[in-house]
Amino acid sequence: MRPEQSKPSIALIHFTCPPVVGGVEVVVEKHARLFADGGYPIRVIVGRGEWFDSRVPVTKIPAIDSLYPVNVEVNPDLKRGVMDFRYQSYRAELLSALEVALEGVDVVIVHNILVKDINFTLVDVLREMADRRDRCFVNWSHDPSAVGYNAEPWVRASREFPWVLINSSNPGVANVTISRARQRELSELYGVEPETITVIPDGVAVRDFLGLHPISFRIWQDFRLRDQDLVLFTPARIVEKKNIRLAIEVTAALNSLGRRAKLIVSGPPSSHATPGEHEAYYRRMKTLVTDLRAEDFIIFLYEFRDDRGERVEVTMDIIKDLYLLSDLLLVPSLEEGFGLPLLEAGLTKTPIACSDIEPFRELGGNDVLYIDLDETPLASAKSILDYLGRNSTQRLFKRVLTSYTWVSIFENRIEPFIQQTCLDRAGSPSANPRLR
Repeated sequence: MRPEQSKPSIALIHFTCPPVVGGVEVVVEKHARLFADGGYPIRVIVGRGEWFDSRVPVTKIPAIDSLYPVNVEVNPDLKRGVMDFRYQSYRAELLSALEVALEGVDVVIVHNILVKDINFTLVDVLREMADRRDRCFVNWSHDPSAVGYNAEPWVRASREFPWVLINSSNPGVANVTISRARQRELSELYGVEPETITVIPDGVAVRDFLGLHPISFRIWQDFRLRDQDLVLFTPARIVEKKNIRLAIEVTAALNSLGRRAKLIVSGPPSSHATPGEHEAYYRRMKTLVTDLRAEDFIIFLYEFRDDRGERVEVTMDIIKDLYLLSDLLLVPSLEEGFGLPLLEAGLTKTPIACSDIEPFRELGGNDVLYIDLDETPLASAKSILDYLGRNSTQRLFKRVLTSYTWVSIFENRIEPFIQQTCLDRAGSPSANPRLR
């Protein structure tokens, strides 16, 4: 596709969509919203379901539903090899309805239908449409009937109609599945190399699952926290005793060691100093950031603005969210009377690195990393990396946030697949010109 051309239009097809409850239905909804967010013309075509997003038209074709009365009658007969006038009539009905519903569509993503034995007539029609090669068809496989734990061996081996429809690949269809295990199973079933089947996993919706405040989610998105190797959080005012200087220096040192690290400082300058004085330390810290060339690494939420350009009030809801989204609580205070952030981090299971002072020792015991204030920032950075490297839960947390959120999956897996695989399949003269 040339840069000046519009994005290809996408259709997602499944038996049902929300409010019908099911795992594939959730994936269809997430995919549809992601394509809409990405500026793609997107529509959903199902047998049952309702509009779930104003940007995503839902076309209902009752004949697609596995519970459609004609299918309930025809499908068992097809499994026995009976193809009578009801099948022919039903097939014509499906083909006519889909041709109308898919008018103007460039990429057709078929979720699970092409590998299930619950509506063979629909599978037959979709494979015929894919054979025309006038648009890109994608078989997005979740749980194929022929490789399930209870699948009969003869189902896998049969080359008879209709079973051959679900246990053989179609040259006109690009294959996607959700895990390497499924990739292996499908490649064995289809008799193709595993590399010809693309793996695109399902994901988690960080905002929904963690119940993030809208401002917290904006921080996560705007500063691309999901792309960082380490997110450090210092919930403190920008005052000298909080030793923000060391937090900045440690973050710069982590980046010098080849880690993508960002530091979030949640508080403002002191509100108790005399006018003009309260920002003096803050200005010195800004100068330090510049001197260290760490402008891309340090986030002062004191500077963060909402959509109206107004300074954001960092509430406890946002603070809680930042604990959840961070890899490490970093509190290098010069002195404290207590250490409430350690308790808050404990509740959110956030690893802690703090200065080696008595109040923190009292609270942290042997369960946190203590930083020697006399050692260099580089030495502290190395200690932090060693500490987090031994935390398997934190490693999984980071892997989920960087690789298994829906946003990262769309940006790094789904969109490149559409742009590469589907464009490659649109090279024939009959293909839609917007896909060339």
